[in-house]
Amino acid sequence: MEPEFRVVYVGSGTLDAEEIRIFLESAGIRAYINQESAGITGYTVAVGSMGQARVYVSASQYEEARQLLEKMERGELETNEDLSHGETVEDDDEDSYFE
Repeated sequence: MEPEFRVVYVGSGTLDAEEIRIFLESAGIRAYINQESAGITGYTVAVGSMGQARVYVSASQYEEARQLLEKMERGELETNEDLSHGETVEDDDEDSYFE
């Protein structure tokens, strides 16, 4: 019998895993995080598996989540579209944000 939930990502702490959870949920994939108890503090403890946070998804959505994370890793999901207004954002080579 296949497990109900599967680990799709192992992060180095809560923040790392939380970013992935939010990313997956924005794509319609329900996810939750489980972390070693040593890492659940204001500071991340990164000694071996201590502090690692695992992102779980349902077994039925595992393959979809894995493929989405692979696309993200390859940079295939990047866009230069301003999603708030539906306009294309021009790439600016100059750092003119701080004048």
